[in-house]
Amino acid sequence: GPEGEIRYSGTDARGLHYDAYVDTGGDMLGDRLPDADRARYLESPAALPGRIGDLARHWTEDLPTEFAKAHVIEEHLRKDYRYDINSPSGGKEQPVDHFLFESRRGHCEFFSTAMALMLRQIRIPSRNVTGFVGGTYNRFGHYYAVREGDAHSWVEAYLGDGVNGTWVTFD
Repeated sequence: GPEGEIRYSGTDARGLHYDAYVDTGGDMLGDRLPDADRARYLESPAALPGRIGDLARHWTEDLPTEFAKAHVIEEHLRKDYRYDINSPSGGKEQPVDHFLFESRRGHCEFFSTAMALMLRQIRIPSRNVTGFVGGTYNRFGHYYAVREGDAHSWVEAYLGDGVNGTWVTFD
């Protein structure tokens, strides 16, 4: 895919097996964001309610840096909203808007999507990332078993200019 990811598109996931390797070299996720990619990471749906951008600007007004702005959005979501796997926002016409302004509860995809869209409204490139966090170590087989319950969604924001910036994780 466009982010260098590998995708499986088979019709039968039974027996699907994959190996995951972790780079412990401390490398950053990237250090250059071309203008064409920057534009893509700033796009929002045309039907996105304007009050989502208004809320992002309200939370971040007068903050001096992109990092401070991203951090305060992350903190508001952490403090003012509640994790709920059974959020009523999922079936709504504008689920992120409903999550932010009405139910104020949702699972990780609501939090990460809301943050990514809010960052884009204040001109900070962002992407929603879905993957797995954790797993259970099998001491007999010497491997980690990663299951559906380990699935998670988080945000990466590109902080800095297109030459000297980097992707920073927020969760």
